[in-house]
Amino acid sequence: MSNNDNDNSPYGLTFIEIEASLGQKVIVHLKNGEIIDDGFLYNVDPVTFTVLLLKILAIMQSIVESLEVKTGGTRDSISKEKLDSLITTRVRDFANTSEKMKARKRDVISFLKSNRIQVIHTPEDPIIHIMDRAHISPPYVPDSIRCNNEIMLKRVKDLILKVPFVYDSIDVDQETQRRQ
Repeated sequence: MSNNDNDNSPYGLTFIEIEASLGQKVIVHLKNGEIIDDGFLYNVDPVTFTVLLLKILAIMQSIVESLEVKTGGTRDSISKEKLDSLITTRVRDFANTSEKMKARKRDVISFLKSNRIQVIHTPEDPIIHIMDRAHISPPYVPDSIRCNNEIMLKRVKDLILKVPFVYDSIDVDQETQRRQ
């Protein structure tokens, strides 16, 4: 490992070493003593040092004690190309016209209606409108809500947080075998 201070992350790896480790299985030691040892390194944000594992798991630098790259056989790594193709496949699931987004929209609408919230929607419009004051865009999460009324915005966000976001986890081994 290099000790060039200008090129080191807080994890004792240079950015060049991080780049070379992409696709490798890693062990992440959290500051609370927990260990995450079942993900492939997708990236480390060069500004915030957030660790992104293909599993997908973003781990903020503030809770990471150390990052250790596993080395060994071919089962301990996947190529950067395969990493990118796995991510690209999952990104398509978040398109407005994807079945997963349509299902998410239905779940949100159903949940809001079950809470007696007046909802306006059409199949052609991806945006869910609430009393013509709040508007929820895909992927229908709290950050995708637009509303000028702060009190209403908070209430809608609180409701959206209660809607489960059911999404299949990525089985890296299965996806890798399927693509080969």
